[in-house]
Amino acid sequence: MTGGGTMTGAINLGDNVKANFGASNDLEIFHGSGHSFIVDTGTGNLNIKGSAAVKIQSAAGEDMFTANTDGSVELYHNNVKKF
Repeated sequence: MTGGGTMTGAINLGDNVKANFGASNDLEIFHGSGHSFIVDTGTGNLNIKGSAAVKIQSAAGEDMFTANTDGSVELYHNNVKKF
């Protein structure tokens, strides 16, 4: 069976409804109990890749962590680089 296609619009899932990926459902993304989760229970690494810097930001867009291509790592507190 082949798949593919284009989707437009949003997918709305209720609390505690999981988006499962992989033949053994070993990657889950869900929200529930006031928290959001990305859970990888398979073998191997959970890799997050970016073509430039990889950032973790607050919901308000404030920097918390930045990993820059080819080297440096930056840690922030209250959107101010500390390390």
